[in-house]
Formats: sequence, C-alpha cells, structure tokens
Amino acid sequence: MLAVEGIARYRFAHPNPPPAGTGPAPRGMYVDDAAAGFRFAPGFQVPGLDFRTDEHGLRDSGRAWEPATEGTLRVVVLGDSFAAGWGIDDEGSFAALLDRTLTRAAGREVEVWNLGVTHYGPEQSLERLRSAWSELRPDVVVLAFCLGNDAWDVVGGPGYFRISDSEMVSAGWAPRGSPLDDARAEMNRFEGAPDLPLDGWLQRHSYGWRMLLQLVSAARGAESRTPFGLGRFDYEVFGGIPALAVEPEPDGVDEAWGLVDGVLAQLRGTAMSGGARLIVVPVPTRLQVHAGERGRAEASLAELIAEGGLAPSSRLVPDRGGERLAAICERLDIELVDVATPLRAAADSERLYFRFDSHWTAGGHRVAAEALGPALVDGVDVEVLRAALREEVAPGSYPTEAPPGRLSGSRAPARPEPADPGSRGRMR
Repeated sequence: MLAVEGIARYRFAHPNPPPAGTGPAPRGMYVDDAAAGFRFAPGFQVPGLDFRTDEHGLRDSGRAWEPATEGTLRVVVLGDSFAAGWGIDDEGSFAALLDRTLTRAAGREVEVWNLGVTHYGPEQSLERLRSAWSELRPDVVVLAFCLGNDAWDVVGGPGYFRISDSEMVSAGWAPRGSPLDDARAEMNRFEGAPDLPLDGWLQRHSYGWRMLLQLVSAARGAESRTPFGLGRFDYEVFGGIPALAVEPEPDGVDEAWGLVDGVLAQLRGTAMSGGARLIVVPVPTRLQVHAGERGRAEASLAELIAEGGLAPSSRLVPDRGGERLAAICERLDIELVDVATPLRAAADSERLYFRFDSHWTAGGHRVAAEALGPALVDGVDVEVLRAALREEVAPGSYPTEAPPGRLSGSRAPARPEPADPGSRGRMR
C-alpha cells in the first residue's frame, strides 16, 4: 500500500506534459510554487507579445523586494488574468496604470504592485501574498475576483494545475494540507465506491485511493461529483461558468461559494494581521456589462439545458455571482469596490472587452483604474486621476482584437460581429 501511495503521489507531482504547443499556456510561462502550485517564471516573455515578467516573476517594473520607504503607501494587487492584464501590454493593466498616476492624483507617494497570475484562483492569490508578505509588507491588499470563474477555480484549488517539463498540466484536485481540504474532497469525490468504510478519510488524505477510484469510476463510465454541469457553452459571453449566473443554483454552487467564504476569511485574517486594508473588486463578465449580450447567453444556456448540463428550470441571472460575493464580503466586513457600474456607463462609447475573448481591453482597465483609485488612498483628486489615466489610455486608441494566445477564456468567434461602432454595446 505504501508503494501504491508513493507512486500516486509521484504521478500527481510529475504529470505527463501535453504535446508541445497544446497546453493551456505558453511553454515556460510558469514554474512550480510550493504553496500556490505555480507562479510566473522570472524573466519570461510571451512569444510575440508585450507580456513580460521581472526577475521576481511579477508582471511589474522590477523593483527591489523590500519594505516601502517611510510615507509611501504600498498597494498589492492579487488575482487572475484580469489582474495580470492578459492581452494588454506591460504598461496597460489597471495596476500598472494606477502605479503611474496615483502619486500625482493623491499628492503622496503611492506604489501599486501587481502579483496577479493568469490561471490563479482566490486561494492561490492568498498563498502568493503570504509568501511575499515579509518582503513587501503592503498597506492595502486588492483582490480582483473574477465573477465568471473564481468560484469554480476554488473548487479545484492550488493543486489543480501543475507544471511538468515547463508545460502547464491539468492534474485534478488532490489534498494539499489546506483547511478547505475536507469540503473540497467531498465536492471532488469520485463515485466509484462512496459507501466503503473510511472512504471519506481516504479521499481527503490518500492520493493512491483517489487514483484507484478514478480508474474504477472511468471503467464504470461515472465521473467525479465536481459541481456545475459543463458541456459546450459560450465562454466568451459568460466570462466563465454558466452555472454561476443561473437560478435555481445547480448542485455544488452553494458549496463552492462556501469555499470562497473560507478563502476570503483567511485573506482578511492575513491582511489584518499585517495591518493592511483588504479590498475586493468584483470583476464583471461582459454579460453583466453589455445588456445586448443577453440573447446570446440565453441561446447558449438553452443548449446546455438541452444537453442535460443544467436543469430545465434554469433561468439566466447575470448578476447572481456578484450578489453572492457581496453577501460574503458584508458578513466578513470586507470592503467592495464597484467597477461594473462605470464599465456599463462607458460600454456604449468604447469597446471594453476584446472581440471574441472574455478579457478587458486597455479601455476596460482604464475604467477599472478610475473606479478603484479613490478607494485606495484618501484625498485623491478624481479629476486629476481621470485626466492622467486618459493621457495613458485615450478612448478608442487601443487594440480591440485579442492577441493570439493559449489561455482559458479565449475562444474562436462563434459568429461574425457587426462592424457598426454603434453596436458596441451589443457585441456578438
């Protein structure tokens, strides 16, 4: 049994890499991280794109890792591809924009560090912060929480993706010593032998047992109990998992938000113990921002229902994820900053999400920065900040086509998009 367990743990730690060029991210983009599972590789550039990391593996300006000088307000931004600024050049993410403009608008020195990493979930952001805390010692921590998929990402947790031979591999969930392991094990339980003695304990602690159940389940044609019916759907318009934007909530969604609650409670504790403020920024999907996308989302939802992925009674509620997140933050006394409202206000005149992709354009990042800046530091001159941000990213001056790349969230176009600029609020 010990030999089987050893083999299973080795296989999990060293999964077979995918064929070259077929992984979910460019080869060499990530390295292993003991706590978060992976992080950006130091000194990496995405081939053909203005997307670089510094010597610390941050999409930042290569500053020294040391406490801030006296009088300087240090902000650390956490999150996934929205925080990291996927599709945006190195100077264009909302963190980079605020780093260059807030000092002028606030009348004091402000640093904004970007610890965002593509493919991260909230728990990985927490672990990344913990590992960097002693060097960075932030005054403010900002978590950009993607409403389209972060509640899904937390179900898999930090071990879901692994790095093998410089390629990212989906390894599936396995116990990692997290306080959330018990709940996560139940949500990822294989149906091979759920009633055997000690099954629950073994699924939480034994890699070998989970490997065995995976083989048994596959032989029986069964699957794990991972929540959310998944099949073909329009990722671009949903910005993630459709089950997070429907009612009644499918099985597992409530449990997933329970995991989010647990992660945010830990993040709040980490920030408070270090004397920092915590701010959560709900990142809306394009469905929440562009009302004209509802018909397209309804059509995709109908396909999922027809395929049995969601219940026949399912109805679209675009802001459901935002409501769940707001309730958690209210209970935990965590500050929220709304960026959805200003994004909606700007959506009729600017393209804020890439065509055929779920991420923000440089315009989307500018609007988010304008909304977030005044919440980070007292005394911000809003007009000065707005003017400075528009000097950095003028409306309509940026690319609206997503760059080529291998990140979840990018999909081939489902249908041609109208060329009329007046239709930008009704993207297709």
